[in-house]
Amino acid sequence: MRSKAKPPGRNHAQLLMTLCIETIRKAERPYFVPPESLVPEAGVIENILTGRYQILTPQFASGLKWRLAQGPNRIWASLDDEDFLRRVTQGEVSFTCGDVLEVQMRTVETMEGGTPKVDYHIVKVVNHHKRAAQASLFAESQDAEAQP
Repeated sequence: MRSKAKPPGRNHAQLLMTLCIETIRKAERPYFVPPESLVPEAGVIENILTGRYQILTPQFASGLKWRLAQGPNRIWASLDDEDFLRRVTQGEVSFTCGDVLEVQMRTVETMEGGTPKVDYHIVKVVNHHKRAAQASLFAESQDAEAQP
């Protein structure tokens, strides 16, 4: 930024600022990295929390993440519980729309380029809550008609 000072008037001085905008090419980007003192500390923060998450998209292929919801928040999490995965693979566990998993979730928070990043890992599936079945509106009337 360049400035030009004009001679002071009777009671004030005027300062005229002109904005100088520079353009760099993509190849020059590595030369414009902020000093280390300006980059937030890049430590890793890990937590293990227990919570309930609605299953939005289960993934059965190895290495893919499950899409889950906790209220309005949507996340992608890797499922690292080998016992639960084995039960799913063997058909002991099945899913319906609206199922909820109660899990121990490990979060790993890091900084990438000055931006916080969080990875989610399901360590253990504590409970699988099936969606409640909808009751029939006509169940009582059908039972009453069947009785003499």
